[in-house]
Amino acid sequence: MIFVAIDFETANQRKDSACSIGLKKMNEKGKVLSEYYALIRPKYPYFDPRCMAVNGLAELSILRSPTFDVLWPEIKAFIGDCPLVAHNASFDMSVLKYSLAACDIVVPEYEYYCTLQMSRKLMPLHRSYALTSIVPEVLDLTYNAHNAADDAYVCGLLFCYMLSKEAIKEKEDLDDYLLFKGSHYPKTICF
Repeated sequence: MIFVAIDFETANQRKDSACSIGLKKMNEKGKVLSEYYALIRPKYPYFDPRCMAVNGLAELSILRSPTFDVLWPEIKAFIGDCPLVAHNASFDMSVLKYSLAACDIVVPEYEYYCTLQMSRKLMPLHRSYALTSIVPEVLDLTYNAHNAADDAYVCGLLFCYMLSKEAIKEKEDLDDYLLFKGSHYPKTICF
C-alpha cells in the first residue's frame, strides 16, 4: 500500500494560515519513496508568537515563500490518488480545506486515515497519544517535533507500525479491520 503522510504547521490559530507542509510518500514497510517540503506564505500573514515558538520557523523566511495557490499544483501532483495519513487528521484536513478555500480552489476528494484515532483504537493502553509521546514509546526514536517534514515522517512510520502489528498488508484489509473495530476510517475530505 502506498500512502502520503501529511503534516502542516500554522502561523496562527486560523486554519488557513499554513506556513509549512511536509509530505512523505511511503510504502507499508515504512520506506520513503519521495518527499516534499515547503514553507508557505499565508494569505493573512499574522504570526502568533505561541505558534511560531512551537514550530520554530522564521517569519522572514515564511514571508519570502510562495503562497498556497502557487504551491498547490506541486502538492496535488505529489499526492496523486494516494490516501493521506495524518496524526490528528481533523486538524491537517481542516488546514488543507481552508487553505484551498482561501485561494478559491476546489477541494479534491482524498481518503485519509488518522493515526491519532487509530492508535487509540489499536493501542489502548498508552497514557498519551500525542505524537511526541507515542513515537518515542512505540518506535523508540527521537525526532524534530513540529517540523512538518519530520512530523509527516514519524506519522507515516507510526501508521506502518500499526499496519504490521495487525498484519495488515492491503488497503482493503485495513478498511475492513477498522470498520470491524468500530471506526469511521477511511474518511474522505470532500467539502
